[in-house]
Amino acid sequence: MRCSSGANAPKPCSPRCWTRNLDAVFLSPDDYRLPHIAKWLPGPGAIIYSSNLDVFFRTFYRNPRAEWRNLLGFEPGMMPRADRKILRDIQRSGFTGAAHAPWVKRMNPEDRLILRQSFKPEIAELEWYYTGGNTWIGRLPSPGSRRGSAASERQGSSGGIPAK
Repeated sequence: MRCSSGANAPKPCSPRCWTRNLDAVFLSPDDYRLPHIAKWLPGPGAIIYSSNLDVFFRTFYRNPRAEWRNLLGFEPGMMPRADRKILRDIQRSGFTGAAHAPWVKRMNPEDRLILRQSFKPEIAELEWYYTGGNTWIGRLPSPGSRRGSAASERQGSSGGIPAK
């Protein structure tokens, strides 16, 4: 339904026009609602790998001077050809975790794979942080990571909490 106003408006605006993005998460180290987000954002010189343009728009405009790069930004046609092929393979697969493997293999510790989905991604090589708004940040485990320990298994996967 279109949101419009004025004398010629066909109907009053639906509340959905204004509320469909209430749970949108804009990834920024300044977000007070996500106290641990700064540790999960990419490092200087890093790459954000993502198969969803929303990730670009929810990071780039909130962090215009960030020292990371987005593999997918503005338009898939601007991606390097090999990465665009990987993106198309991911899309054809229905966005499965296995289809992201070529990107995961190329990741460095400061890089991040950010996915938009309602469930924890099935990519065991990465540790995951759920920011809320169906957004997951994956990174390579750090050498001192307690991944798989009893402490990390007790943590839930609600907004802003590392997922086991």
